[in-house]
Amino acid sequence: MKIKTELEFNTKSFEKSFGLMTGGESVFSYQLVNKNGMELKIINLGATITE
Repeated sequence: MKIKTELEFNTKSFEKSFGLMTGGESVFSYQLVNKNGMELKIINLGATITE
């Protein structure tokens, strides 16, 4: 089995603001899309999958 390098993956990623915590820390949402159109949306607050 050949190990793929990062450049061989056809994945797009997007980052946007998701909100603020009570202490003022920023929470970001990340969207990952692979070459087959599969999407994953996750926030950086406990690596929570949102969609």
